[in-house]
This record gives sequence, C-alpha cells and structure tokens, in this order.
Amino acid sequence: MAEEEKKRFLEGNDMELGEKQGRTFHHAPQPSIPRYNPPSSNWQNNPVLPVVSYCASSILMTVANKYILSFPDYNLNFFLLAVQSIVCVVAIQSCKTAGIITYRDFKTDEAKKWFPISLLLIGMIYTSTKALRYLSIPVYTIFKNLTIILIAYGEVLWFGGSVSSMALFSFGLMVLSSVIAAWADIKHALESHSSASSATTAQLATLNSGYIWMLVNCLSTAAYVLGMRKRIKLTNFKDFDSE
Repeated sequence: MAEEEKKRFLEGNDMELGEKQGRTFHHAPQPSIPRYNPPSSNWQNNPVLPVVSYCASSILMTVANKYILSFPDYNLNFFLLAVQSIVCVVAIQSCKTAGIITYRDFKTDEAKKWFPISLLLIGMIYTSTKALRYLSIPVYTIFKNLTIILIAYGEVLWFGGSVSSMALFSFGLMVLSSVIAAWADIKHALESHSSASSATTAQLATLNSGYIWMLVNCLSTAAYVLGMRKRIKLTNFKDFDSE
C-alpha cells in the first residue's frame, strides 16, 4: 500500500508540473522534421544569366565599336561616347521604373564627390576607342587583360590585399599571351627596319599609336576601378548606385 501511494503521489506531481509548463503527457512529442526548401527560381538569384549577359554585351559592344571606328574618316569619338552613355542611363532608369532594380535618387553633393570617378570613366572609354581604332580585336582584348594585373597590385597597395602564387602564375600567362599576340607586329617591325618605305613607316606609326593608346587605357581603367571601389566604400553605395 505504501508503494502504491508513493507511486500515485509522484504521478500527481508530474501531472501538475506538466500542466504548469503547458505540456501534456498523453503521448511523446514528435520530433521536428526539417522541411526542404527548393532553390528560388528568381532570375535575380541565378548567376548564369548575369555572366552570359555580360559576355554577350561586352562582345557586342567591342565588335560594334570596332566596326564604327574602322571607317577611314570617322573622328566622332565623343559623339559615340555620348550615345552609349545616354543609352545606359535610359536603360537603367527604365529598369528602375519597371521595378526590376533600385538605386538612390540623384543628389548634388554626391554627384560632386563622384565627379573625378566620372572623369576617369570618360578617359577609360575614350582611350579604349582610340586603341581599338588602331589595333585588331584579338590584340586589343589580350592587352586589355593586362589591366587585371594593375588592379590586383593596386588593391595590394590601397586596400591591403594579397596576391597568391597561383595569381602570379596567371599574371605570367597573361603577359606571355600579350607578347605572343604582339609578336607578329614586332617581327614585322624588325623586318621592315632595313627597308623603311613610306607605307611601312605609316603602318608602324599606326601600330605604335595603338599600343600607346592601349597603355594609357590600361592605366586609366585601373585608376577608374580602384577609385570607384574606394568611393563606394566611403559612400556605402550599392552596385546600381554607382552607375
């Protein structure tokens, strides 16, 4: 009898404790099963579309600029720059109106801070049109990749970054590919050095102009990218805010 009363007493205390804590002891609680959330099908979260769009637009713009700049008497580089800038502004504003993207409204004080970066952007695009006028698209593209080296070491100096051994190896391959791409022009210049006719001299002058403009373009592009990154950090801008 004493054992039965003790058992009832303990069961009663357990029931009171369960009621106070809002629990019942009719059955054991079921373990929670994690729910599987399928990946979002939103196009903004798909990395393939931005990469393909960037590659397609870059190729299209380079080929279109080369076609336009190849005309003998064409010298409206700033007009071409203005048309491209207007198209970009209209496209971005249309996307904002449609609710596809968002960015902060125009402010005069912020525009003054971004004015030097805008000048670097103008210099980058203008020098690229001048270099593309005198160089072929493959040579232009290969030398354009040398800008990555300048940007990488600029980040080391300005932002305390580091360059790994694999990155150094990649940079070496970039330099080697640039030398191979320009080797045809170098070989032609060496062979034509002895027989310097007027046509050969004019052709060499054109190539030299192209390489000089390409060098200036690499420097201006690196300055623009590094300056924009620093300004974005200072002003806490988003991607589309800096467009």
